[in-house]
Amino acid sequence: MHHLRSSKLLPVNRHTFQLPPLRIAISIAFTGLSVAHASTALAADQNIQQQVYQYNIDAGPLAEVINLFASASGLALTFEADTLKDIQSQGLHGQFTIQQGFSKLLSENGLQAVKSDDGTYIIKKRSKSSSTEKPATLPEVAVKSKADSGSGLQPAYAGGQVAKGGKAGFLGNKSIMDTPFNSTSYTSQTIQDQQARSVLDVVQNDASVRVVSPQSNGSEVFYIRGFSVSNQDISFDGMYGILPYWRGSVAAAERVEVLKGPNAFLNGMAPSGSVGGAINIVPKRAEDTPLTQLSASYISGSNFGGQVDFGRRFGPDNSVGIRVNGVYRDGDTNRTSQELGETAIALDYRGDRGRAWIDVGYQNLQTDKVEGLMGLATNASVPSPPSASKFYYQSWTTWKNETTYGVVHGEYDVKPNLTVYAAAGQRHFRDNYLFPFGFGLTNQGSFTEGFARASSWYDNTSSEVGLRGQFETGSVQHRVNIGLTSFNQDSGVKSGVVPTHASNIYNPTDIAEPTMASLGHIPKTGQLDLVSMAIADTLSMFDDSVQLILGARKQQVDVDAWDITTGAKTASYSRDAVTPAVGVVLKPVSNLSLYSNYIEGLSQGPVPTPTAFNNTQVFAPIKSKQFEVGAKYDFGKLMATISLFEIKRPSGFTDPATNIFGVDGEQRNRGAELNVFGEITENVRLLAGGMLLDAKQTKTQGGTFDGNYAVNSPKFTANIGTEWDTSFIHGFTVNARVVYTDAAYIDAANTQKIPSWTRFDLGARYHFKAGEKPVVIRANIENVFDRSYWMSSSLYRGNPRTLTLSATVNF
Repeated sequence: MHHLRSSKLLPVNRHTFQLPPLRIAISIAFTGLSVAHASTALAADQNIQQQVYQYNIDAGPLAEVINLFASASGLALTFEADTLKDIQSQGLHGQFTIQQGFSKLLSENGLQAVKSDDGTYIIKKRSKSSSTEKPATLPEVAVKSKADSGSGLQPAYAGGQVAKGGKAGFLGNKSIMDTPFNSTSYTSQTIQDQQARSVLDVVQNDASVRVVSPQSNGSEVFYIRGFSVSNQDISFDGMYGILPYWRGSVAAAERVEVLKGPNAFLNGMAPSGSVGGAINIVPKRAEDTPLTQLSASYISGSNFGGQVDFGRRFGPDNSVGIRVNGVYRDGDTNRTSQELGETAIALDYRGDRGRAWIDVGYQNLQTDKVEGLMGLATNASVPSPPSASKFYYQSWTTWKNETTYGVVHGEYDVKPNLTVYAAAGQRHFRDNYLFPFGFGLTNQGSFTEGFARASSWYDNTSSEVGLRGQFETGSVQHRVNIGLTSFNQDSGVKSGVVPTHASNIYNPTDIAEPTMASLGHIPKTGQLDLVSMAIADTLSMFDDSVQLILGARKQQVDVDAWDITTGAKTASYSRDAVTPAVGVVLKPVSNLSLYSNYIEGLSQGPVPTPTAFNNTQVFAPIKSKQFEVGAKYDFGKLMATISLFEIKRPSGFTDPATNIFGVDGEQRNRGAELNVFGEITENVRLLAGGMLLDAKQTKTQGGTFDGNYAVNSPKFTANIGTEWDTSFIHGFTVNARVVYTDAAYIDAANTQKIPSWTRFDLGARYHFKAGEKPVVIRANIENVFDRSYWMSSSLYRGNPRTLTLSATVNF
């Protein structure tokens, strides 16, 4: 029997609140599948039955919907396996008591929920005497929180900072305990409470993720398990190529999901070939409760902004929904200047058998005083960075980009156990940049400042179609998915030349902006096509206590390039590869999950150097291979996960003896991860983790660097974040976070490295009412002690001390 409990989330009262404003606001912040849990005390059952709760559970098989309802309400539930078989439900959306919820879900199917003496609810067929009869003894079916079909979100875990599960790519939405991978889904509550501006601000909660570039740069790059993941490989609701190419806002994000390790089977080959992990953005959808929320914000310096979040549902059973998010910010921060304008509109329809979603968005982002990477001179040691707020590049540098996108998703239940789905989306991206970079940095801080000047465009089309179904062979249940994906990216990049000059990071040289002619028309210079077919079967036995996931994906990769001046084709690449995956989940008890996986990553095959003997050879996509084992333990309100992994990624080089280029290099990353999140007590929350990493160069050119540590791979990283709802002021919460990153080498020879660094962040928020309107005031300070540190091998500096303030009002 699985009995979920929560004493943190609060019921919704239709009229007045006499509860602390903080707890009310936390309940409101649970967008998506926000639910208010019942008290754990069975002695207070009478009050529980009369309380009203907010539910947002999507349509699907009744067994799955009732499981989500029970999990969200903190109930124990049993039913005969055949009682709910082949019955579909419209889901549950709105405010209901527990009995109203049961009635809404069950009555139309001739079913009812009868409560036994021990508090367990039993689902059975309705009879005339059912209101008074004692329930018979029935075979028990343990309740599990599932959201394997459709776009239904897993509910938030205790504390509300992360969810109980997320999208595992091709396998769909799965609970943490049923996923044979290490993944974390950060909720909209975390995004809002931390005043996150982009993915960068969200994923820095994870000790296995380190950000390479700061907010003062025009792009975002991450390292997950010691391998890079670029912003262009972030997916939108599971689809590549929809979000802005370099950096995107999270104003309209319901969840930011991080899956660690190679994932070609789960998500297909990423456009840039990232293998360290996957990041997925889940968009906000309209809830049954009307929402009109306005926010004002400030970022230290003189950056001011505002945001609106509007949601409504219409039609029979609230079947049609609209969610609109808009944000605008502009002004200087401590080291740069940014202007952001964004609009995101999400429409959805949920019917008896069909569901559809439409997302359209626009983003315009301009960053002035851009900070670029810095290269160290040969044989030089890394100098101490200047003051964290000091800007040592030219103030006239800029990075402008504009993005428009649209996506349509749909699915239809052909039968209760068979669903067809399809999706298609497009993105138009344009940018124009003139950003600086440094090279030849000496011990004294001298360097040469250069500039990258270019205009570019990237037009993408992404689509998928598939079939998802369930069937049984004896006592084994199968969940099968067959799908096709297609990704196309046409691009054009045209660059210009800007003279270099000498400068110093401690005493920079300012020069006048040179006069530069327009780059003019930008023809098509590149094309990338990724087409794949995948199949997966999840075999479940013994009431899901044993699960085996088998799957494979065949990926076709086609790349073409053209000369910017002559239009002649300069490169053509066409290869395919098959990437299998195996995952196992064992649950000896309901709150312990043991898992293991073998999965591969996929990147475009390397190109031989022009001077190599075989410089015309085309190599197949390279496969990164991961073996992982782990355990996840749910203490009820606190969850701990531990993972052990090994990833091997091939690379190419030219053999100095034969002058033949081959895929003979290799980097091997071994590591151990620990993550803990949830509630320590009713008023204290924890979001923490650590990673030990042994990243080695195991095969290098001529064996020169064999055994050396890999670049940009700290041996230890850790995060500890806590929140405390104070007892002395109702509605007042304080939070703190410590981020530690060990020293890391920045060259393959291991002669140059950046020192370790520790950053301290503090924050507070206050929930109260202005009249009848809930108001939240938030304040966060990143890098409280204003420490200046090199954050990565690219010699980017961490952000200076930065204060963010916001005020949010719900109407």
